[in-house]
Amino acid sequence: MVLRIVILLLLASAVVNAQVSDFAHINFRRADSVARKYANADLKNPYALAQSLTRGLDTDVEKFRSIYKWVCDNVTYDYSMHVRNQKKRSQLTGDARKQWDEQIAAEMFQTLVKRKRTVCTGYAYLLRELSALAGLTCESIDGYGRTGTQEQRDFPNHTWNAVSLNGKWYLCDPTWSAGAYDHEKNEFVPEYNDGYFLAHPLVFAMNHHPLDSKWLLINPQSKDEFFNQPFIYGAAFRYGIYNIQPLRKTFKMKKGEKVTIRFRMDREPSLMMLMSGASSRLDLVSKRWYLDDQGNYCFDYVHRAAKEQKLHLLIDNYFAMSWVVSTAD
Repeated sequence: MVLRIVILLLLASAVVNAQVSDFAHINFRRADSVARKYANADLKNPYALAQSLTRGLDTDVEKFRSIYKWVCDNVTYDYSMHVRNQKKRSQLTGDARKQWDEQIAAEMFQTLVKRKRTVCTGYAYLLRELSALAGLTCESIDGYGRTGTQEQRDFPNHTWNAVSLNGKWYLCDPTWSAGAYDHEKNEFVPEYNDGYFLAHPLVFAMNHHPLDSKWLLINPQSKDEFFNQPFIYGAAFRYGIYNIQPLRKTFKMKKGEKVTIRFRMDREPSLMMLMSGASSRLDLVSKRWYLDDQGNYCFDYVHRAAKEQKLHLLIDNYFAMSWVVSTAD
């Protein structure tokens, strides 16, 4: 475990300025303004849209940013299609699943063009195609995505993108940048999350696992390791958080035993708390955090519960990471 932590720290230090911070000298306001200008554009002529979104922008990263923001802000997630697709795919195997994939892909494309509604595959497809029409190199990546407390799946359930800029590949997820589905309201809630734009590979690997391992970029973990990581939420991307320890989402502790929750973060929030319990009723565990000798953010947790409980890291009242702790015999 100590060796794994050292490796993660070395990887992190090697890439701390290797993602969106590569373009710290670029002001994206101009690109975002262009994207807003064409908010009412349709998809009947994607070439014209791609040209409009990139005209007058000087760099490839600004062109990509304009396209990315337009896709995130103007396409709505079709949750009913997602549920139907996941249910059907779980019932099929082999050629039958491939046939269904072709059928749903055709439906997804039609819905995307006509209504600007789609699922993750459509977001990734549209970002790739608009980028190509603007002369940019962008790929779609299939794999496994984890949201909230999602457990391991036997088949891929998510699609995202990689874009080549200045000879380097960068990761992004337009679907999860666009917003989230509110199950209580039964509707998609647009809420742009910039953390998924040219995301840090270590953070990205916490809830994205590609079928093709080359897209892990710097974190060569297995599928089982991926699904056994702590639960992670959108706030982790807003603040550039990646976990150091505990490495697994579930672990056992004896009563009175202490564990240090340790993580890196790109920017310091106004408020950090360690909470326990269900999301509907949370109890404060600690507001006391500190920095260790390596500059990691830390919370010390002493296990006092007699039964299993959930621990949550909250950043400015947003869920960032969670673990499940049970009492050892």
